[in-house]
Amino acid sequence: MDENELPSMTAEAALDAADLVLVDVRRRAARLADGRALVGVPWHDPENLQMAELPAGARLAFVCVWGHQVGQYAAAFARFHGREAVFVKGGFHGLVAAGAATETIGEPA
Repeated sequence: MDENELPSMTAEAALDAADLVLVDVRRRAARLADGRALVGVPWHDPENLQMAELPAGARLAFVCVWGHQVGQYAAAFARFHGREAVFVKGGFHGLVAAGAATETIGEPA
């Protein structure tokens, strides 16, 4: 990996990593339009991401819709704040294709 390259992880590797905390950072509108969430994965609004709300000392893997801008931004933001973080290649759709369980959602609290 190039020193300037943001670390990433495949969806399959993310599902297999026992010590990883997945964080759903899909934009609110995209999440609601899809109507599904990953079972057991907390959602955090990417427009108001607060590091204090995430588990201290955890390896974080950020999940957006496809593993592009939003997930990469969240991982870069977390790394800027001294956290160990990656983005998931393929995002939410990659995780679902790799076998991640989903549940139906409505408007987040």
